Amino acid sequence: MVALKANPDKINIIKRNCSEYRQQSFLKRGFLLAIERFDWVFAIDDDVHRICEQILADDYIGKRLRRYPLLFKGVLND
Repeated sequence: MVALKANPDKINIIKRNCSEYRQQSFLKRGFLLAIERFDWVFAIDDDVHRICEQILADDYIGKRLRRYPLLFKGVLND
């Protein structure tokens, strides 16, 4: 999440990835749940530090978000 903290504009990449995958017809239920959880995180706050804390949290939502690295495509590739 260092890349995300260093460049907060990359939150838009995650949002775009969620939107892109949401439009696909045949996704696993777990993947759809991860996208939904990201929607929750973004709805609550736009602060990059709190979003990173939620992604790294050792709770249900954090674990669900980290389970699908495709959602972070373009963020961690630096």
